[in-house]
Amino acid sequence: MTTTKHPTPDPREGFNIGWAYASHNAYLPDDAAPDLRQGYDAGRAHFSGRRCQSQPDRFVRKWLQLQANAWRRGRVFDQAVTPSFIEHITPQACPITREVLTFATGKDTDWSVDRLVNAAGYAPGNLVVMSVKANLAKDNLDYAQILRIAGLCRPINGLSPVEWNRMASMVGMTEDSDSLLPLLVVPPPRLLVSNPYTMLQLAMMYALAGRYTHKIEPALRQACHGKVAKRSLTDLLDTIAGRLQRTERREQAYAHSVFWWFEDAWCDMLLLRSFRAWLDTLADGDLEDCTAVARRYISAIRPIKGNPRAAWGEETNGYTVPEARPQRVGVTP
Repeated sequence: MTTTKHPTPDPREGFNIGWAYASHNAYLPDDAAPDLRQGYDAGRAHFSGRRCQSQPDRFVRKWLQLQANAWRRGRVFDQAVTPSFIEHITPQACPITREVLTFATGKDTDWSVDRLVNAAGYAPGNLVVMSVKANLAKDNLDYAQILRIAGLCRPINGLSPVEWNRMASMVGMTEDSDSLLPLLVVPPPRLLVSNPYTMLQLAMMYALAGRYTHKIEPALRQACHGKVAKRSLTDLLDTIAGRLQRTERREQAYAHSVFWWFEDAWCDMLLLRSFRAWLDTLADGDLEDCTAVARRYISAIRPIKGNPRAAWGEETNGYTVPEARPQRVGVTP
């Protein structure tokens, strides 16, 4: 039998979080740790008598909750995660189940913020908003485990096979930089995308749907060196255009995200085979050039600055200090 000791929470940080609860006029949970309670009480005394503050909105409350949970578990929490950041990454509907997100109803459609890579902290690029139902199903599964579940093609933990494939697609675009994955989920805002094929698929969909820019297609064509590659790109774009035309854009079906139109198109294996056929015609260096084109023309949608993973704390598995080694219990040396 083994037990794992997590880092001991820093009392000073707990005090500061409790103070933040008070400064935003938020209610501290009844089961809050003593360090948070001390900071909260001190903050309440400090802000008493001042102009009454309005009640915090859901994004401030979620931000405070995430900080408290991260502190209690000794997890890295990057200061770039703010209430406005959480608001920016929150969609109307869950990217996995496509159910409209609810707030504080106690249902499994309620919103939740998830660390996509469990061995990393709370930091931009690693956070997505999904339903409680999807979050509970994912739990502590890593990418390899999610892929295995998706391959079983049967409902597991409340998610359907297509929902597990969406989960694998979303985690894979960050964790898998080598495999060709279908674009079953358009990258949520501010998610770190490491997979070059994801960026290329997304750029082509934008180009053909006439969204954001009309310069993507000629730029991709210029990045392909060789007549065969250019001709294959034309065939691929024709295939994508035909698939998009066959996708019925019913108002009700795509009411909460135009991106679902893109995602459903990639369920067609013919489209994925056409994409692979184009990749096979690229000369050395063409893939990097085409990926650079994709990143350049959709950078306004999903900016990438510096190295986002530097703040993830992956060297310590997302903890503030190296995680303690598992200790054997009940074993005499």
